[in-house]
Amino acid sequence: MLISELLSKSAIVGYATVILFLCSYPATSFLGSINVTIPASGQQGSLSLPQVNDRNLRVELVADRLLFPTSMSFLDKNSLLVTQKNNGDLISVINGAIKSQPIISVQVDNASDRGLLGVATMDNKPSSPDAKFVFLYFTESNGQDQIRNRVYRYEWNPENQTLANATMVLDLPAEPGPDQNGGKLEVDRNGNLYAVIGELNRDGKLQNIRQGSAADDTSVIIRIRQDGSAVADNPFFNSANQKMQKYYAYGIRNSFRLAIDPISGFLWDTENGPDAYDEMNIVQPGFNSGWQKVMGPASRSNITQAGIEEELVIYDGSKYRDPIFSWKDSIGLADLEFLNSTALGFEYAFNLFVGDSDNNGNLYYFELNNTRTGIKLENNFLADSVADDDQELSQIVFGTGFSGGITDIETGPDGFLYVLTLNGSIYRILPASESNEELVQPTTASNGIDGNSAEEEIVSGDDGSVHADEEEQQGGSGSDNQLSLRSLSTNEGGSPVLGSPEAPVIVVDFSDFQCPKCARYVKSTEPEIKKEYVETGKIALIFKHFPRLGEDSLSAALTSECANEQGKFWEYHDALFQNQQGENSGWAGKEKL
Repeated sequence: MLISELLSKSAIVGYATVILFLCSYPATSFLGSINVTIPASGQQGSLSLPQVNDRNLRVELVADRLLFPTSMSFLDKNSLLVTQKNNGDLISVINGAIKSQPIISVQVDNASDRGLLGVATMDNKPSSPDAKFVFLYFTESNGQDQIRNRVYRYEWNPENQTLANATMVLDLPAEPGPDQNGGKLEVDRNGNLYAVIGELNRDGKLQNIRQGSAADDTSVIIRIRQDGSAVADNPFFNSANQKMQKYYAYGIRNSFRLAIDPISGFLWDTENGPDAYDEMNIVQPGFNSGWQKVMGPASRSNITQAGIEEELVIYDGSKYRDPIFSWKDSIGLADLEFLNSTALGFEYAFNLFVGDSDNNGNLYYFELNNTRTGIKLENNFLADSVADDDQELSQIVFGTGFSGGITDIETGPDGFLYVLTLNGSIYRILPASESNEELVQPTTASNGIDGNSAEEEIVSGDDGSVHADEEEQQGGSGSDNQLSLRSLSTNEGGSPVLGSPEAPVIVVDFSDFQCPKCARYVKSTEPEIKKEYVETGKIALIFKHFPRLGEDSLSAALTSECANEQGKFWEYHDALFQNQQGENSGWAGKEKL
């Protein structure tokens, strides 16, 4: 849809229309409008519902009476898979109803952190359009072999709702344990599978003990292909040790969640300290998280930043990095999820929700910075990126009362936020005004972008606009729900803006300074848009960084923010695109910029 066509539509009084322009990348897709049927109707529990601190949102119960659920994954718009830790059952929840019989039941050892722990789904399109792989991580006990943590791949049959053709893709230790067992899975946009395993109470080189045993598949994040083989660009792929070829990161005490940022593609994790300094990290390839020598920021340990490499086990291609954020007192940090949707409002879109299991189930919220390499912490108490006490903790609390503790958080196919708790409940966070019969059709990024033009329009409604409710469309005030540039503009949201804040249309441009199609758009189309629409006050143009193509992309994004701080972003933006060279050739490296 052209901007001129959008502007020719009937005006939406008091409410801004939003268009997202996104550049083209391979092997990924944006979801369009979807008809969502999970759940058929919101359930009312006998206990009080959890609370969130945004009165424009509410929490409803989707399902309950699950038994020690640990992970969940959506198969489609109707079906949700849930793992039950202690009995090894994989449960199907269809339209909010729990099926009486498990899809599959596996034999597990469930002592302490062991059990059926992780589930992930992945398209299996060569088989059929609706075919999927389902991966399960569990501590297997068959009465014959020693106890092992294993990941199996299954083929999903959508017609009879069954799993078939089990193939073991990872065979990992489980002893001595039984604590710090890890068990979470994640899938990236390229169809790679990530699995995390904790330290299992071992003292080896992967726990940064220099005199310890060699690599033994503990304290690591593993990255493999669908068939279990190592990914060719893994950081230790050229190691003579075949085990290390599958490693993506190490030095991890324990983790209950991995998540991929749908915009940047960066992997994030949560990690649990023994009694202090739970962590949230960006996991770059070769990341050494520091355990057993460092938990929390290095500045709070007995190791200086300069002495890190002398104290830790540093393999070729690895590097220690401080956490993005830490909790001084351990809170049982469990899950994190990027809300991959605009359905709760643009201020929450693609930002981060984190859950704990110790504080009666707190839900925390973080807004990412412009380059998506960290989080925005405007409160002075949190300037050191550590929540030291209850007062500081309260600054990041978004929701409370998820009883039993949070074990998983997922973006649903309806764009709303789903929260799983250990006491057996699934909750959904949605707009307070939303009815169960008329669900929002959200803008959702599916771990990336797919398109054939420099501008890919994705919108939240049948007519290409993001709608207010009926009263607002007819001119009602609706001040609490009115969309503005507040969360997107330079002054408060940090993103560069061109045009009037009073413009009726907001165009959000997600671009990578290395993207050739983005460059063609900037050179040929954007000048016309600026002249005809920005300068005349018809639209405001917002720029969002989308640094997906490599190191030069990130370097260009970071330096452009320096220009932004000096009020020269758009001049620098144009110069970068005008002088764009070969992808990751060093043209936008730190040495050049």
